[in-house]
Amino acid sequence: MLQNIRNKITGPTALVFLALIAIPFIFVGISSPLIGSGYAAKVDGDEISINVFEQAWQDQIRQNPDYLNYPPQFQNMLRTQILDRLIRDRLIIGYMNNVGMRISDEMVTEQVQQIRAFQDNGVFTMEPIALHSTCRDGALMSLKRPWSNRCDSFKCSKRSSARHL
Repeated sequence: MLQNIRNKITGPTALVFLALIAIPFIFVGISSPLIGSGYAAKVDGDEISINVFEQAWQDQIRQNPDYLNYPPQFQNMLRTQILDRLIRDRLIIGYMNNVGMRISDEMVTEQVQQIRAFQDNGVFTMEPIALHSTCRDGALMSLKRPWSNRCDSFKCSKRSSARHL
């Protein structure tokens, strides 16, 4: 029976037949519960995309690469915690929007000015001190900011370390 179908559908007829089958997949894509739904979670109608979830996972791995050496059960638990955090953040943002809470520019400015990396002797400065230079194993690693020379050669002041930011 299959041989009969193969014999009848050859040449241009086969191309037309394959095109008719392929067109819906090209324009719509494959959507199946077995393949995935396109989002990691849905919170009050707002989707958390798989890309956002994977980016959060990659950020976590970047912070602690040793997680990749842990057993798969631990990695799955960590991925679940990351997804829970993303869901919680969306719920909080949704609640704040519903009750009309807004953060003003002044509030953001005040919070940034309190970050120690932006303070020089307890006073706010536009230059991020901790990001300017850092001492690792006694060697100076400078980002070579032209507006400042805070560290002498192979000396570094004991401000905050960029490794802990």
